Amino acid sequence: MTKPRVLSLIASATEMVCALECQSLLVGRSHECDYPGDITKLPVCTEARVSMEPPSLDIHSSVEALLNQALSLYEVKVEQLAACNPDIIITQDHCRVCAVSLDDVTRALTRLQDHAIEVVSLFPSSLKDIWNDLRTIASALGCPERAEMLITRLQQELEAVCPSPGHRPGVVCLEWTNPLMACGNWIPSLIDYAGGTELLGKADVHSGIISKELLLDADPDVLIAAPCGFDLSRSRKEALDLFQDPDLQTLRAYKEQQVYVADGNAFFNRPGPRIVESAQIIKEIIGHSADCPHHGSAWDRL
Repeated sequence: MTKPRVLSLIASATEMVCALECQSLLVGRSHECDYPGDITKLPVCTEARVSMEPPSLDIHSSVEALLNQALSLYEVKVEQLAACNPDIIITQDHCRVCAVSLDDVTRALTRLQDHAIEVVSLFPSSLKDIWNDLRTIASALGCPERAEMLITRLQQELEAVCPSPGHRPGVVCLEWTNPLMACGNWIPSLIDYAGGTELLGKADVHSGIISKELLLDADPDVLIAAPCGFDLSRSRKEALDLFQDPDLQTLRAYKEQQVYVADGNAFFNRPGPRIVESAQIIKEIIGHSADCPHHGSAWDRL
């Protein structure tokens, strides 16, 4: 049987393909796919129409402007896609802001008539969805048994993250800082595994905008800033800008030096196999532990 040529247009799906030991099938990637490191050698088939360099509020405004015009935030490079000659394209139908969407891929494929291409679309909103997405990808790649073994291992590792019963600090994890957005989807569940209680974010639903007053009323024990798409350095800058606000300096977490920044791009915002590491990072933050030194570059105290 001929092995399929796979083009992954989502960073988390690329990580899933590699975790399923099918990295050799990949023939192309999105501009955001950067892990594991050697996949960066693959051709890039997408690009963003919004720069991530401006301040958070400007990025948000640019995104809103494009969405209000029913325009895509990403461009699929049709010629590069055709040159990759994929049999399977993996995309998503979860968020038009976070990554190339199913609509983007569908429009690109209307310009290609060479051969039938199977489109695998993911919709991860919860931990359960992440397990199902692993199954979907493994089935398309012809290795369903690998998904079950991987899921079992990841679930066991998540259970092992759980700390001993005791005080569960109230946590607010921000997915964006201007405007303020409380994390949703799988992150509240990971916080629960890590021994905390997410006070504002809702599990298994999209992250939502919150008011400053709501954050002040929640007054968390721990606040984590892990903006979507930002690395640790950029997350720190955004958090420092956020706490220029004197009102937010009255938060318990700020006064007790329990404000943390994290690499949202690599961990918190990717519904893939590294969610176990995301839970471990949250546990380290909540417990002030350093029992996993390799996470030291993924988070820091503000």
